[in-house]
Amino acid sequence: MRIGALIPAKLTSTRLERKNILPLNGKPLLYWSVKCALDSDIFCNVTVSSENDEVLDIVRIYFSESEVTCLRRPAEMSSKYASLQSVMRHYLDSVGGLDYLSLLMPTSPFRSPERIRNEIAPHLMAGRLEQVISLDSMITPNVDYFLQQPDGRYFMVFIPNIHYCRHCNSTYHFQKVNSLFSSRPHRPNESILRIVCSFREAIDINTPEEYKLASMVGQYGAPAIRPLRSYEMEECRVTVPEGVDVNAFVDFIGGDCLHDAALKVILGKATNLFAMLDLNQVIEVGMSGMPYYLSMCHQYSELEHSQLHPKAFIRNPHYFISSKTRSLCRWGEKSLEISPGQVMTDSELLAWDGYIEPFLWNNMACKPEGSHAARP
Repeated sequence: MRIGALIPAKLTSTRLERKNILPLNGKPLLYWSVKCALDSDIFCNVTVSSENDEVLDIVRIYFSESEVTCLRRPAEMSSKYASLQSVMRHYLDSVGGLDYLSLLMPTSPFRSPERIRNEIAPHLMAGRLEQVISLDSMITPNVDYFLQQPDGRYFMVFIPNIHYCRHCNSTYHFQKVNSLFSSRPHRPNESILRIVCSFREAIDINTPEEYKLASMVGQYGAPAIRPLRSYEMEECRVTVPEGVDVNAFVDFIGGDCLHDAALKVILGKATNLFAMLDLNQVIEVGMSGMPYYLSMCHQYSELEHSQLHPKAFIRNPHYFISSKTRSLCRWGEKSLEISPGQVMTDSELLAWDGYIEPFLWNNMACKPEGSHAARP
């Protein structure tokens, strides 16, 4: 069984500049994905694909040509709008003869080579799987996703049966090559192995905040999550991490937020949501932990399976306000619409001097850099 590992590592990135070569634990970020692939000892080929010679030169510093292939790809395959499918096709054309392809994004530095070798490889070697996907460590509601419309408003997208589930991430991803570019959607009866990640494994670095978190985890291990505390206040329920002054929080975001008509929603960029193409899977596979969200026309996104929705946002899971008097989504209504004035971004929240990190390390002397460090 021939299994190839592709590590796509472009140098251009918008939210976190040059992220793939930023230092983490004394090595460039992409080093850890390459090392994991080699240490797992299941791949016949490990390739780093990049449009930039600087990235490929860094790979050469740490790995020999016999261990890792450096593949120079066209610059247009590294633009903001380039698809991963084009990068995968370019890789497969250069290698050929693979049974499975593993896409190892360099932004997930804490994969376990032992899990790949012991939990995933036996299934692949037997040829029983169409696909391997990985799920986040935390269980969250499947309806708290928002899409921004051209006029600036946000609307919540949802599926009929609200349930709590784990959502896809990019930590582990394998797929049979002969079905990789198939237009036929996956069906629930196909063999899909789902790997539940630990907090450490699930870290995906795309923003400065995620980079700081990864640096802390790399140095001090995975943190605990601060307990959440909920408070009944007028028409709403306000939930914040333990230790936050809830009255100061309400004052910061505006006291009118405690009324349904002015309900504030704190949103952050959704970095780990994978677009799916088959509407029939919403109920059947969705109940097993796959995320689904609709396009602005209430149809499925036309983005490829491995692409992120460019205008998807998720409610902050640690600081939020919910109504006590009404459901956010009711049948017969279009969906909850929110004006731009009702939205507060994660970055605005981080600027508040009363902000407390939701992550808590056992050694409280170990605090993230900056003025908003974790506090006891």
